[in-house]
Amino acid sequence: MAFPNPANAYRQTEARGATPVGLIALLYDAAVESLYAALRAMERNDVEQRTARLNHALTVLGVLESSLNYDRGGEVAQRLGQFYRLARAQMLQASVHSSPALLRELAGHFVSLRDAWKQVEASLGTPAAHPTAETAPPAAVPRMARSDWSG
Repeated sequence: MAFPNPANAYRQTEARGATPVGLIALLYDAAVESLYAALRAMERNDVEQRTARLNHALTVLGVLESSLNYDRGGEVAQRLGQFYRLARAQMLQASVHSSPALLRELAGHFVSLRDAWKQVEASLGTPAAHPTAETAPPAAVPRMARSDWSG
């Protein structure tokens, strides 16, 4: 008989009670967790685990990207879309070149965005709030030039 994973049960409970903006923050948490797990696997030379965790981070990134509303989100949605595309490229670059520095940098960007979304959620103070790129502070979206991730 398999026992439920307490961390997964906690996340499911947290997600059920989260606001839509809070769900976005939870996705960033999941991306950060996966990036750091991939980093640890990379440092152990565990290619299988590194690949699995980066694949999970890429899946989360796809969900975040699919949630963008370019019509309503304007410049912020455009900047987030660009960040997500560059983040995907940086994850792949880090994997190919086995670069912990790239993963650390990327995780830092995700932490900054997660913190910004949590601030947005706190400022809205309403469970009915719907996440849009309009609600994200534009300054929170990191500007990553191609030179930031090219090897």
